[in-house]
Formats: sequence, C-alpha cells, structure tokens
Amino acid sequence: MLRGKFFRSLLILGSVLTLLALAMAPAAAATSVGPVPLGGTAFDANCTTFHLVLTGLDQNDQVLSASLNIPGAVVTVTDGSGPTAHFQVTGVTAAQLNASGVTGTFQVEGGSDGFHFNNFNRSGCLGTATNTPTNTPTNTPTNTPTRTNTPTPTNTPVVITNTPTPTNTATNTATATRTNTPTPTNTATNTATPTSTVVPGQLKICKIAGAGVTVGTSFTFTVGANTYTIPAGPAAQGGFCVLDGIFPTGSSVTVTETIPAGGAVLSINVSGATVTSSSLSGGTVTFTTGSAEIVVTFTNVINTPTPTNTPVVITNTPTPTNTPTNTPTNTPTNTPTRTNTPTPTNTPTNTPTNTPSVPGQLEICKVAGTGVTPGTSFSFTVAGVSGTFSVLAGSSSFTNLSCTAPISVPAGSVSVTEATQTGFVLDSVIAQEVPLPGANRLVSVSGNTAVVTVLSNGHTVVIFTNRAVSTNTPTPTNTPVIITNTPTPTNTPTSTPTRTSTPTATRTSTPTATATPRICALTAGYWKQSQHFASWVGYSQTTKLGSVFSGANLYGLGNDTLLDALQYQGGPTVADKAQILLRQAVAALLNTSSPSLHYPLTTAQLTAQVNAALASGDPNVILALANQLDAFNSQECS
Repeated sequence: MLRGKFFRSLLILGSVLTLLALAMAPAAAATSVGPVPLGGTAFDANCTTFHLVLTGLDQNDQVLSASLNIPGAVVTVTDGSGPTAHFQVTGVTAAQLNASGVTGTFQVEGGSDGFHFNNFNRSGCLGTATNTPTNTPTNTPTNTPTRTNTPTPTNTPVVITNTPTPTNTATNTATATRTNTPTPTNTATNTATPTSTVVPGQLKICKIAGAGVTVGTSFTFTVGANTYTIPAGPAAQGGFCVLDGIFPTGSSVTVTETIPAGGAVLSINVSGATVTSSSLSGGTVTFTTGSAEIVVTFTNVINTPTPTNTPVVITNTPTPTNTPTNTPTNTPTNTPTRTNTPTPTNTPTNTPTNTPSVPGQLEICKVAGTGVTPGTSFSFTVAGVSGTFSVLAGSSSFTNLSCTAPISVPAGSVSVTEATQTGFVLDSVIAQEVPLPGANRLVSVSGNTAVVTVLSNGHTVVIFTNRAVSTNTPTPTNTPVIITNTPTPTNTPTSTPTRTSTPTATRTSTPTATATPRICALTAGYWKQSQHFASWVGYSQTTKLGSVFSGANLYGLGNDTLLDALQYQGGPTVADKAQILLRQAVAALLNTSSPSLHYPLTTAQLTAQVNAALASGDPNVILALANQLDAFNSQECS
C-alpha cells in the first residue's frame, strides 16, 4: 500500500515538472526569410516615399521587421500581418529601387505550418518631390532701378486723312515709379501626397445616348477579334462603358461601331492615346496607345429627316441702302495720349503655388451574380461627388465589365454606396488598380457601402456583385385547423355536435431573409493540413493538377497532385510564378466546391481565368491573378 502511494506521488510530481518545463520554455523565436528578389512595376523617377508589399502570407503569419540590400534604406513595417504585409521605404531613390538585384530580408513568425509568401513587389508611390520649392527665386529684384524700359516719346506726328488735324497733345508723363516688391518668402508646406505609377494601356469603350437615342439601347462594337454589346448611357455620367484588354504602349488599335439603321455617330472622343484616323460616317477610330488608360467614347443620335419641298417665300422687296458711306465722324483715331504705364513691379513669376493633390479616377462596375438578369440597372452614389450613377449589370469577367465612365475624385479613401434594391442583395465587392487584375484597393465593406483607396493620379475600379433573393413577402402557409365536428355517439336524441376547435386559420408566415456572408473562404494553409482533408469536396489529395487546370501542363506541373500544389513555394522565374498562382488556385478550387463556403467565382470562372493567365506566360499577369485569389482566399467567414 505504501508502495502504491509512493508511485502515485512520483507520477504527480512528474506531471508538475512537465507543466513547469512547458511554461518556462521560450516562445518560438523569429526566423529570417530572404533574401527575396524585389519585382513589380518600376517607380516613377519623382517618387521619394515608396510602398512595397509581401503577398501570399497565411492569416497567422507575421512580419516583424524588414531590410533591403541598399545602403541607407529605411524600411518601416506598416502592416505585417497576412495575407499581405505592407512596407514604407525612404532614404533611397527610385533609380535605386528600380535597379535589378534589389532584395529584401524579413524577420518573421509563422503559423503552425510555417511561414508562407508569394512574392515581394513594388506597389506604388506614397510621396513625390515634384513641388519642392527651392526658396531661392531666380529673379529677385535687386532694388537697383536700371530704368531699361523708360519710354522716350518720339512725338512723330501721324498723318490723318480726311479728318481734322489732331491736336497731338501727348501727355508723356512717364512716371515709371518702381514699386520694388519685397522678395517672396516662399513658405511652401510641400505636403507629400500619395501618387500612382503610370499603368499600361487598359482600353475602355463608352457609349453615350445622344438626341433621340433611348438610354439602354444596345450598340455593337468590334476591337480586333472581340465583339462587345454596350448599352447607351446618360451623357451626364459619361455613358455606359465596358473594359477591353490591355495593349502595350505604341500599339495600333481600331474600334468600330456597327451603326444601326436611322442612326449616326455624332462624335468619337479618345483620351490617353494618339488618334491616327477616324470616320464618323464609318463609326470607326484608329489610335496609337500610350502609357495610360485609353477611354474611347462614342455618342450617337437618331437622324431626324429634314422636310423637303418647303417653299421659301422671297418677298423681293428692295431695301434702300441710303447709308452715307463717307460721313466723317471727326473722331481723331490717332490721338496719342501716351498713358505710358511703365511701372514694372518686377514681381517674381515663379511664386510656388503649392499645387494641391492631383485627384484620381474611380470607376464603378456591376456584375450580374446568381439570379440577376444582365442589363438590370443599379444606382450608386460617391461620397463628395454630386449626382447618382447608374450601371447595368454585366459579365463577371475582368474584360467586358459594365462600368461607369471614369469619375474624378480626391485622392485617398472614397466611399461608394449602392442603393438598396428589392429582390437583390450585395454579394461581394472587389476594388483594384487599373489594369485589371491589379493591386487591391478595397479598404472595407459595411452594408451596401464600400470604402476604397484612390491614389493621386491613379485609377481604381470597384466591382459590385449582386445576387437575386426571394422578396421578403410573407407566404402564408395557411395551416388548416381540423374541425372534428364529430357527433357524440351516445345514441341520445339530442345529437349536439361538439366542436373541439375554433376554426381560426393561423398564418405561420415566416419570412426567411438570412443573407449569406459576402465572401467566406479558407486559405491554402488550411486546406493542406491533414486534419482538414475531410473537408475536401469533389476532389481528393491525389487528384492530378493538370486534370483541373490545363495550363499547369505548360510548365510541366500537370502530373503533380492538388496537395503538391498547396505546398508550392514559388520563386523568381516564370515557372515559379506559375506555382504561386496554382497554390492559390487549388485553395480557390476547394473553396468553390465546398457547399458551406461562399466564393465570388464559380469553378468554371476560376479555371478559365487561371488557364488564361498561365497561357499568357506574362509573370505580371500571373502574379496579379495570384494576388487576387489570395485576397479572396483570405476572406474569413463571418
């Protein structure tokens, strides 16, 4: 018995010591990741404060600090949490950051399955030095009156024909009083404003309903092999628009409208490109793309037939002219009064004006989600901008989006609100920088209002997707109440039926208006863990990657399994970028196939976009889609 108590005491003591050891164990130390090559679009030469991002982090990943291999670079972690870590960099020039061989090193803490990331990229300019006054005006007056512009009156008489002799009393009181304006102090505040790097030629085609054209009338356009149907929109908002593809700078592009019978093209306006030829009668324009977004706007009218054979009555009444042609007015036209205003104030013309922040552009696009008929009109308002903008719901792809014309808004955070419409609920919101798919610009969504970021001189597209719901009209079930009315079988002469219940039809109308979460998804880090394999629906861990994403075969990855793809790490080559995309694509695939999750893409849309990006062979296109899917996959269920 004593021996049993002794062994029990040892077991208790051992448990206590184990707990103490665990409590005293040091926390997981930060690990170093890098060097990681810096990619992305080059910064503008005027940029002085830079924005960098590290994408593809899992929700539990954290970046603690970062550094660059550029002497003097100061890197500040502005947001180190997943799915995207953000950094501000100062102390370097754009040329240094744009050079090849720039790398970053990060001190990180990963989740239970380690630290993951996709790529390290340049992501925009946070401040420029374009308005830095030198405070040394070059033409500061020296207060030494040199009197170089003192007029010396010549008093040369001018011969005036057929007019009285001019008195020629020239005043010539040239005072030339020099005011000697004090030297300007040039106290410019020089506030840095966020700016955006110039993007390549994203083409947008817009249609305005002119005189006689009903808003919503469809017109057909062709651009190369692509055909678009664009409804005519109100002139006040720049018409209705669709997005076409992205064209490299210097490309020659032709846009042609099929002019309907009885109609005519009133005007074709092109911004962001150089027009080489156009024809209103042919409804066509050809232009050379530049380095900005190209907006081509067609305005149509209905031809009003001009009445013919309308006789014009000519009265043929001679009108006597009798206007004396030689009546001298005796107004001496040459009385040189020599007002002589030579008071040169020498005010410096280079006074710094402190140009305010350059605004950006915002476009609102509408996608017809589940149950929404394409062409359904939705209304939006933009905080700080007067008026209402209507958009017709269109396709769900990044090309052929139905959008407003660009709206000029102040740089910074902008609120866009969709008007509530019976029978529809907001499903998801995406906000990206042009060209699409581009950098994420969505800040938050609350109700029907999305807050997005618009950079100075930047271009943000916000895409609202709605789905149809049954209208909340209570449908009474009218559960019948059974009236038994059974006569009591007592065989007594008084057969009095006893009603056991009062016939009151109780309506149990229970309207179900449970809105599903806008986006509900899980990350690649979740799907690759063995304890979550039971959550896979429609696919297994051994499903071949190429059987779902045919584009994987282009990079020799088709025989890898879906589970293999979830383990991809990526790297600097195009094939590595393809792995980054496929890792997020597999997570997205499992999200779309899970009935308990809510994803903004269908499986068909997902596979089409992934295969197209892989087929392009363009690392920027591949990474842009990877970043977008990463953002979708990181939307926690609420």
